[in-house]
Amino acid sequence: MTDASQAVRAGGIWLVAASICMIIVLLVHGPIDPDTTAQMAKIASHPLRWAVVHWIAAAGLSLFAIVGLILLTSHSRLTDGLWPLTAWAVISMGHSGP
Repeated sequence: MTDASQAVRAGGIWLVAASICMIIVLLVHGPIDPDTTAQMAKIASHPLRWAVVHWIAAAGLSLFAIVGLILLTSHSRLTDGLWPLTAWAVISMGHSGP
């Protein structure tokens, strides 16, 4: 197995883990209430739930950044060309910000 295919396989595993984290977050978080007061009351009534959901979201976004970095260094066909390379860079940098 080449280094590129090992990197792609590792990136794929982390991509699955990141996606599962984000699916959990979307299911538990639900839509934001348009009324700010109602949303704040919802958060205040279950602070531990909201803390856990946001920690899982942070972990999922960090995993997406890891995937981008793994694939940027993989030298595989997934990074051949300007646009695919740019897309992985955007994924890495977009999820690593504050």
